[in-house]
Amino acid sequence: MAYIVDGHTLIIQKTQIRLFGIDAPELDHRHGKSAKCALVSLCKGKTGRAEITAQATSSAMV
Repeated sequence: MAYIVDGHTLIIQKTQIRLFGIDAPELDHRHGKSAKCALVSLCKGKTGRAEITAQATSSAMV
């Protein structure tokens, strides 16, 4: 199961993952909640797979 953090970040099995190539506002910025809702809508009820390619400077996996 995954948890959507914001419009470009999710958590899978306790690993924070930043989606590569997605530029979305943070939750506390304008349209941040809308961006999160859009990602939830895309992912809800679907099965996905994540491939870690790098580690970002923010300690999130990319």
